[in-house]
Amino acid sequence: MKLARLFRRAPTVFDRGLELAKAGELRAAVAVFDAVLQGDPGFAPAFNARGKAYLLLGWSVQALGDFSAALDLAPDSAELYVNRGSAFLKQGQYVLAVTDFTRAIKLNPADPIAFNNRGSAYNKLGQHGRAIADFDQALSLHPRYAGALSNRGTAYRHLGQWERAFADYERAIRANPQSAAALVNRGSAYHQLRDYPRAIADFSEAIRRDRRLASAYFARSLAHRKLGDGERAAQDLREALLLDPGMAERHADQRRRAMGGLRRNRRRRGPTRFTTVRATASGG
Repeated sequence: MKLARLFRRAPTVFDRGLELAKAGELRAAVAVFDAVLQGDPGFAPAFNARGKAYLLLGWSVQALGDFSAALDLAPDSAELYVNRGSAFLKQGQYVLAVTDFTRAIKLNPADPIAFNNRGSAYNKLGQHGRAIADFDQALSLHPRYAGALSNRGTAYRHLGQWERAFADYERAIRANPQSAAALVNRGSAYHQLRDYPRAIADFSEAIRRDRRLASAYFARSLAHRKLGDGERAAQDLREALLLDPGMAERHADQRRRAMGGLRRNRRRRGPTRFTTVRATASGG
């Protein structure tokens, strides 16, 4: 009897979970989706919604499990491939992320988010030309897409095209004045140019806009350390790792990739003025 009542109530219960997630009550939303899935283990939207809540909580392993379960039930869903690709991106599994975003694009070639997210994965892999092509495509579909503008700026920054990079960051901030990710990316550019006070100002403003943005705390900790402020650097690093425990490992892996690319570029073109510093490429 209990189960029957839950099945009848499931759509209303599920809607309540969506409302909680939208309000930022993520743990409460997860509990509601748990209840829905206990009543109907084949309800793909609940797996998807719980996976998105897990992702926002920084629980990418659980998110991957839910998106994969949802894909078993709805294998032709472009949205689910985008979401699982985002979980792979969060985990630093960039090749798997590219694979899922490519599947999403084949299913729905009009989705700017899939192109933006695949571009972000290419950025992380050091394939900045491919990244720019994807961001261009995302912007052709959605010309004021702040995330794609910001991420394209990061690709230009990695290529040393500073004027284009800062132009894209400024456009991203104008397109979405509340965008914290664009500020983190611009701050990372200032960091790479060794303008640490401006970098810290951008990271601090990003944190003011989004208190849960681990990448902003992490980036600010690096800038504080460059200025010799070890106490503030340690405090920001602790906060970043509380929000995203895997961040330090992903940063080390990305830095190894970046330094490998820098050495290859030096062999081809001679020394460069700047050392490569981690950039945060975030979808928006």
